[in-house]
Amino acid sequence: AIALILNTLSINEDYASYMETTMQLATSQGVVLPPRSSATKNILGPVKAALTLYLADDDVGAILGRKGQNLTDIQQSARVMIKISDRSKMDPDMNEREVTI
Repeated sequence: AIALILNTLSINEDYASYMETTMQLATSQGVVLPPRSSATKNILGPVKAALTLYLADDDVGAILGRKGQNLTDIQQSARVMIKISDRSKMDPDMNEREVTI
């Protein structure tokens, strides 16, 4: 699911700078696994994982979409939950929001 979300985000040119580092981190942490055949049994089973990214506030809008529709679509198609921190919790010096997948 995380790989699907990262792939979806990678299509948008605005996220290109995040993708290489994020994919390296996700792979090193075992969050993104190498491709496997559909015949292979799901080895993750009930395992839950979380990936937290810090994205510029302006970029968060692309994830949310109009009235949150992009966020809803991504969550439904990838069967994941995405939590985006409130602007009120954002560090004004960094102008970044926490996005947890």
